[in-house]
Amino acid sequence: LSALDGASKDALVLTISFAAQNMKIIPGNGVVDKQGPPKLKTVLAANFRFNLGNLPSNRVSTVEKISIIPSAPLRVSVSQADEAAWKELFYAGKGTGLNGAIEFLGPDMREVLFSIQLRDVDLVSYSIESTSGSEQLPRFRVGIRPKQMDVLVK
Repeated sequence: LSALDGASKDALVLTISFAAQNMKIIPGNGVVDKQGPPKLKTVLAANFRFNLGNLPSNRVSTVEKISIIPSAPLRVSVSQADEAAWKELFYAGKGTGLNGAIEFLGPDMREVLFSIQLRDVDLVSYSIESTSGSEQLPRFRVGIRPKQMDVLVK
């Protein structure tokens, strides 16, 4: 899954690979589906909502490329206006066993098209992002490691 960025105008890129454990070839019934595939909705990389436990998350600006691989951390950038709660939880060692979600929104920013449920999440890293220009808002970055991710399609 491509990176999510609140400032992006790009479409989200989602690549899914399946590996079948079993395959069975059966004869068809001769009926052809004339409807064709359903019309897909475009999801922009900026149209997302992130939440994790009770942490403030309205100012999450980016979620780096998402890979559903066990033990692969996700890196999330958040405005420093919300830093106190995240920092306190991380340094107190209480940033474990959290639950949350990444919701992918339609063009109206209300309709949830699909979501990734984050289960049993640990905060694994915390750092301040360096700002190269004065126009960038100060941010911090946290690494989170969910033990389980479930994709829910509406």
